Amino acid sequence: MPPYDPTLTELVPVASEGVGGPPPRKEGLPAEPSPLNPVPQNPPGHSRFLFAALSLLAGLVLMTSGALVGLGIEHAQAQHTAPNATISLQNPVSAGGTSTANAIDKVRPAVVDINTVIQGVTQNGEAAGTGMIVSANGEVVTNNHVVQGATQIKVSIPNHPGTYNARVMATDATGDIALIQVENVANLPTVSFADSSKLAVGQHLTAIGNAFGRGGAPSITDGTITALDQSITASDGPGSTPEQLTGMIQTDAAISPGDSGGPLVNDSGQVVGMITAGQSSSRRQQTSTIGFAIPSGTAIGIVNQMRAGVPSSAIVYGVPAYLGVQVTNLSAGAAAQLGVAVTEGALVVGVVPGAPAASIGLGQYSVIVAVNGQPITSSEGLGSALHVHQPGQSVKVTWVNATGSHTATATLAAGPAA
Repeated sequence: MPPYDPTLTELVPVASEGVGGPPPRKEGLPAEPSPLNPVPQNPPGHSRFLFAALSLLAGLVLMTSGALVGLGIEHAQAQHTAPNATISLQNPVSAGGTSTANAIDKVRPAVVDINTVIQGVTQNGEAAGTGMIVSANGEVVTNNHVVQGATQIKVSIPNHPGTYNARVMATDATGDIALIQVENVANLPTVSFADSSKLAVGQHLTAIGNAFGRGGAPSITDGTITALDQSITASDGPGSTPEQLTGMIQTDAAISPGDSGGPLVNDSGQVVGMITAGQSSSRRQQTSTIGFAIPSGTAIGIVNQMRAGVPSSAIVYGVPAYLGVQVTNLSAGAAAQLGVAVTEGALVVGVVPGAPAASIGLGQYSVIVAVNGQPITSSEGLGSALHVHQPGQSVKVTWVNATGSHTATATLAAGPAA
């Protein structure tokens, strides 16, 4: 096939997994954008970190590059069994004569390192973040962007040798919250959460996290609350869809890639927020003293819904059904070059080796036009059609390529974290 002659001046939205997972994360300069030339992915071994643009009350937006978010498709709800009691928010406790070191010692045993493996069409590598233990049997709260797209999750726990496997219990891309379950653990220490509605500007706080994914003793930085109820547009690199977060705590405590999901702690050792984003003027500026955290009240409200199995269009329980393709919307230019007799559909720009799509012979530069007879006119439509199914269920996929129309039945796999 001759090289595609790009005529576009903007990046084409490309969805990873047709579409059981997030859009590919991108960084650095993009390749020539075109439907037949997906942009490059993050290199292996990066630490998860959202870059943020702050929307001030005066309407000024401090712009930074890129974004990160899921596709915003309503996912089918997997079977979920409600676990133990609701996590409660405590009243803030006066620090009294407690030292900052003592406060940190209360939290640190329940702060874990999270390392993930990502394997996809072109998005392959490893990433790192932080989490907080919220139940003695190993439930851990972190940011959704820490585990998003992960095909394997490993957790390191203080005072416990080795690493432990973990699985996704539930995710909320809109709120950037994830609840994961560490396997084969018991009697773990947990963090306690204070009511974030009692916070005040100027209050001293400590940030704890897995800075730069180095592991070992956590990084600890001091700071204050510089603003409350902030709205931000968050980014994991240029070329993705923006993630809008509201009600955020702003702090001047230094935070770095890998700190995402870690606690923001008051002087009594209570968690008041979850570190999520840092503002940056460039990709080279990694550590930031303009940081943002999800308030404890917001995070725990979502987590309690997850633990209770509350049906929600925002919450995905478990992992979604997975076809194993990377797709974009079919353009007129791509249709003409490919010689396909359709004008709309989900254009496959990559197939995960060994995935269900590959097993039925669905190849790169095919155009998916129907699932179980339901017409597919876009990549978003493909995602909606797939997400009413569970892993293990079969779907009839119809696609068109230069040789004609084809239909085959694929058994959907369990996909990466949504």
